[in-house]
Amino acid sequence: MEDEFEDEFEDEFEDEFEDEFEDEFEDEFEDEFEDEFEDEFEDEFEDEFEDEFEERCYCCDI
Repeated sequence: MEDEFEDEFEDEFEDEFEDEFEDEFEDEFEDEFEDEFEDEFEDEFEDEFEDEFEERCYCCDI
């Protein structure tokens, strides 16, 4: 009986709270980490690959 109630409670509220908190915190942390790491990696890789891409582009134009 306890297991039955537990399962029912879990199913009902797990979905409800999971959705609620997932939305709330996913957005919050997504934005926070996206901004932080996007800038960091964007700069790092942009510099590295931009140079490489430009070299290839100019080679093709000649």
